[in-house]
Amino acid sequence: MDLRILATGGTFDKRYDPITGVLGFGETHLHEIVARARVAGPL
Repeated sequence: MDLRILATGGTFDKRYDPITGVLGFGETHLHEIVARARVAGPL
């Protein structure tokens, strides 16, 4: 069985620095989410 994930981003992947006013993108949390869901397959 194939598992396909379409990651479109979201507010949890963005980091806003209120001091500089810069919006940046951190690392994705997708691997942690898949691990917590106990998916045992290649990513």
